[in-house]
Amino acid sequence: MTLILVVCHGDLAPALVDTARMIVGDAGRVTPVRFTPGMGPDDLTEAVEAALRPEADGPVPLILTDLVGGTPARIAATLTAAGRAETVTGVNLSMLVEVLLSDQAQPATELATLAVRAGSDGVQDLGRTLREQGVLP
Repeated sequence: MTLILVVCHGDLAPALVDTARMIVGDAGRVTPVRFTPGMGPDDLTEAVEAALRPEADGPVPLILTDLVGGTPARIAATLTAAGRAETVTGVNLSMLVEVLLSDQAQPATELATLAVRAGSDGVQDLGRTLREQGVLP
């Protein structure tokens, strides 16, 4: 089963993971990693490596990060470039829930594709949609 790491600034990663578990239960193997004030890139790299260490012989993990270009994404990109992970930036709750409900025996590349689609599909302008449907004036 593919490990999912959620690596974000502040408390976003544990908040997303806890909220996703509230919706889907304890589905999947997901680990939050926090990048907190006072931590530097080396500290975050160490935290990510610690989360990956038990999985060293397992399938390539999927890392979901918050901001493209941010420290979590840059560290994840380094792992992806080394063939040690797949990375998707812009994590949101729709994305995480969909990945956790999917068959996590799939390779991380397929989970990454699913994550991008679910994350994008989860962003909607409901006001516009309701106006187009005639629900709102």
